[in-house]
Amino acid sequence: MGRRARPTKGKKKDRRLLVGRVRKKEGARVSDLDARLAGALKREAQVLAQQTATSEILRVISSSPTDVQPVFDTIVRSAVHLCGAIDGCVVRVEADQIQLIAECNFTHEQRDLARYAYPVPLAAASPGATSIRTGVVYRAADVETEPEWQMRSEAMRTALRSRGVRSDLVVPMTRRGEVMGAIILTHRDVGAFTDAHVALIQTFADQAVIAIENVRLFTELRARTEQLSRSVNQLTALGEIGQTVSSSLDLETVLSTIVARATQLSGTDAGVIYEYDDQREVFLPRATEHLEAEIIETLLATPVRKGEGATGRLAEVHEPVQLPDILIAPSESRVRGALVRTGYRALLAVPLVREEHLLGALTVFRKASGEFAPEVIELLRTFATQSALAIQNARLFREIEIKGRQLEAASQHK
Repeated sequence: MGRRARPTKGKKKDRRLLVGRVRKKEGARVSDLDARLAGALKREAQVLAQQTATSEILRVISSSPTDVQPVFDTIVRSAVHLCGAIDGCVVRVEADQIQLIAECNFTHEQRDLARYAYPVPLAAASPGATSIRTGVVYRAADVETEPEWQMRSEAMRTALRSRGVRSDLVVPMTRRGEVMGAIILTHRDVGAFTDAHVALIQTFADQAVIAIENVRLFTELRARTEQLSRSVNQLTALGEIGQTVSSSLDLETVLSTIVARATQLSGTDAGVIYEYDDQREVFLPRATEHLEAEIIETLLATPVRKGEGATGRLAEVHEPVQLPDILIAPSESRVRGALVRTGYRALLAVPLVREEHLLGALTVFRKASGEFAPEVIELLRTFATQSALAIQNARLFREIEIKGRQLEAASQHK
């Protein structure tokens, strides 16, 4: 058998070089794989952090249906953290002004500046106001080289430089073409805000709009529910009074029921129903609710005359008269002193009219000053109509009684 040829030194060297190149390529592939794996893990961590932040915002939205402030606080805090920003804030459009609503990482100097800077006119020439007016995202890669730099006030430019701000981002909060506010972030690096950051903040802006809309809808629903509840209570009360008017000829009982329900449903503190005496031209109290003895004694001793005070003016105008603040009202009323001493500050007088004839007045008193709402006035008009019907019925019954006695006397005389 022949001997195997031994490799020469040159061949050994070539083999070592080949092995080295193979190992180098394998090392490069491993390093590339490690880098790609590290990148994938980083992206996965970012996505997880964003999903966590989004879930947290949704949780706050669901747990705060009547208050949008916790949502704004959570959004700006998450935005600053996920974008690595220096600070951030949320602003809202109210009428023609921009109001600061929430902030994160503001220094004491920034808060002082914000107190003087806000509200900002919506028509201002600043980048933020322009972004909000147009609904277009504003992203400055380097604030000091952007054309908008000169549009900022000197105080704002100084504040940005002192904090090391080099880039900023304004993302409007838009609903059906209407800009409701914006999320604003600043960063110390040039070109810090990427397309991914913009997309993330737009998601947060959408969530902010959802929160605003939820609060609006919840508030409207609650208002409707309260209105419906008031309507039900009012209808129940009116039905109760209507039944009392039709089933009872005791005027005091009917008027006492009316003034009690009128005071309760109008949210006032006390009330009185007067009957008007045409011949004497005075208002005589017939039923009261929660009215102090001092005031009742004054009304009985010195009845309200035609033209005297709010109630007295009803004999002249036949329309509701209110005094939003008794303290600054004319002092021709003799009962004014007693009202002030017992703490009343506002009153509303509504005429009792039947077939254009004044029969009396329904007057309610409140210990808080201020105008009476239109719906309260309309409600008391309804109670006044029932009171007028009760008084008219009582007068007709008295007339029938008198005529009956007269006929009986005439029959006996015959």
